Formats: sequence, structure tokens, C-alpha cells
Amino acid sequence: MIDKRFESTDAVMRRKLLVSFLLFILLFTCSCSAKKPTGYPTGELQRTFLYHEGTVYVSMGLVAKEGAGDIHQIGNVRKIDNISMPDEEMEASHLEVGQKVWQGDSAELLFVEAKEGKYERMVPYQD
Repeated sequence: MIDKRFESTDAVMRRKLLVSFLLFILLFTCSCSAKKPTGYPTGELQRTFLYHEGTVYVSMGLVAKEGAGDIHQIGNVRKIDNISMPDEEMEASHLEVGQKVWQGDSAELLFVEAKEGKYERMVPYQD
């Protein structure tokens, strides 16, 4: 049996390098499997949706009031369901009952009044 005190420096370095490499691989594989969190609880819809006149719209982010262009109010959010896709007129997910819904010149764009002069820009959802 070889006494560890007399082990060569090369062998010690190889062992440290091997252990470091294995730890790196372990950490890398663990971090790659993690999904980017949306902030919504598991089991809920992971995006903001709104149902209007037979179409489901999805939020594409916030825009300033000026960015919304010429819009007119078409209603208010009537119901919230964060679990199932909305299927009733003015039903939504991750909004609040009573929020004003606006439509631009094009029926393809809806805007939901958010806060501080901003609007959620909503477009038809493509599954």
C-alpha cells in the first residue's frame, strides 16, 4: 500500500481535476433542466388571455397610452379564470374584473387598461 504522503503531485492534480470536472458536469446538467419561471403558480394559465367575440386574445406586453393609437372602449373584463382558457365574452386570465377593454381601428388589436397610463396589447392567440 502506498502512503498518501508520498503520492506524486501529478496524481494529486489529476484527481482534483477529475473531481472538479465531475462537479461542473453535475451543476451544468442540473441548471439546464430548469425552466424559466413565469411568476404564475403551477396549474394556472401561464399567460394573460382575454375572450372577445369568439376569439381568444393573448397579451404581448405593455404599451404606453400613446402607443395604442386611436382606440375606443368596447367593454370591461367580466370574469376571471386563471385555470381554464377563457370561453365567455370578456372573460380573462390574470387580469381584474372591471378593467376597461379597448379596441383599435383593427379588430386584430385589443388593449386592456393597466396602470399608470399603460395598456396590455392583446392579439389573437395562435395555438
